[in-house]
Amino acid sequence: MSTNVFNFLINQYSDFTITLTVTQPNKSPLNLTGYTASASIKKSYFSSVSYPFTVEFVNRTSGIIALKMSNTQTSLLSGGRYVYDVIITDSNLKKTRAFEGIVTVMEGVTP
Repeated sequence: MSTNVFNFLINQYSDFTITLTVTQPNKSPLNLTGYTASASIKKSYFSSVSYPFTVEFVNRTSGIIALKMSNTQTSLLSGGRYVYDVIITDSNLKKTRAFEGIVTVMEGVTP
């Protein structure tokens, strides 16, 4: 499986959800039955502070996951550029980076 590069935007003080499909090299969906997943963002690759996403399996057989943050979680983010990745782990404990990229956090005015 190859890593997909995908960039997206988060609005500070807002609930956030994005749905992603994990695919195989031939671009067909990966069956995620038996998998676990984790994802987080950091200000840089070298930052010691990370902000986790809640990862939800929307449809395991179709490879669909959702990354979520509540408005309370997004309120902790400053505006600017962040990096993120999504790691999936199969039933044999093999870890694979399924997604990575840039997250832009847009600052809000009203909390």
